[in-house]
Amino acid sequence: MERNVQYIRRLFESYDFENYNMETAQEHIDKKNELANLRKHGTHLQKPLEVFLNKEAPELKRLPGLAYETETMIYTKVRL
Repeated sequence: MERNVQYIRRLFESYDFENYNMETAQEHIDKKNELANLRKHGTHLQKPLEVFLNKEAPELKRLPGLAYETETMIYTKVRL
């Protein structure tokens, strides 16, 4: 995860910070990230999107039908 932060920061360098707006900043990084996912990787010459769809996505498990229950914690005093 930490390595992705550097990558996104580098993609974001081309954004015009003088006219900063959260919506336009998000649009900018979404476009850059979409283009980056379609480029071939320099080392293994595969597109990240194709690697995900062909290798990683089939391995993902289905989401549970019911949402997880929220845990509740109770603190009580007990004898030693």
